[in-house]
Amino acid sequence: MTSQAPPPAPAMQNAPMEAKLAGMADALRRERDESHRVRLMAEERLRLVAEEAQALENAVKKLHDQYKGLQEKAGQTKTVKDLEATVAGLTKEVCIDGAQ
Repeated sequence: MTSQAPPPAPAMQNAPMEAKLAGMADALRRERDESHRVRLMAEERLRLVAEEAQALENAVKKLHDQYKGLQEKAGQTKTVKDLEATVAGLTKEVCIDGAQ
């Protein structure tokens, strides 16, 4: 009679499968953790871009208000210059009429 090796214990048969499953579980955990880090970084970038956009919007509004102020001032300056020209013209007329 030849002696045959006893059949492997069920735990021994499952060890390679368990190791493979444990490796896959570790890989999935790493992938999940990496996805979480990527999401957090994307949220931070989004927050920073939103803050920058708000700051730019505020700067544009401020510049627009300054531009309007300058336009009003330019309009007033033109009016003052027109008045000065009119006064100068009337002064010349008065001087000419007074000299005659």
